[in-house]
Amino acid sequence: MKDAGNKIQLIENKVYDEERALYHLRDTEVKHCTFTGPQDGESVLKESRNIKVVDSKFSLRYPMWHNKKFELLDSTLDELTRAPLWYDEDGLIDHVTITSVKAIRECIILS
Repeated sequence: MKDAGNKIQLIENKVYDEERALYHLRDTEVKHCTFTGPQDGESVLKESRNIKVVDSKFSLRYPMWHNKKFELLDSTLDELTRAPLWYDEDGLIDHVTITSVKAIRECIILS
């Protein structure tokens, strides 16, 4: 993740299940987190900028929509994520298992 002079915060070892749990997140590394639970929320990382998601597990619908400048690494998006990556740009996806339907749509993914 490129640090454009911004301080990068760290979110680590958390579990989120609520709607838009980390909506509009900026300049953050999300590490070893799990997105699942009884609230069954949607769009947990929608409209985020300059984020890095590492070794995390997703099991909620539409987790990463409209994100810019992101990295998704060593993570799993299971069949319950339903359309996990839509309308994203300037991203890197590496060593990620995606078993959901309609996985990537209208994205500009750079490597």
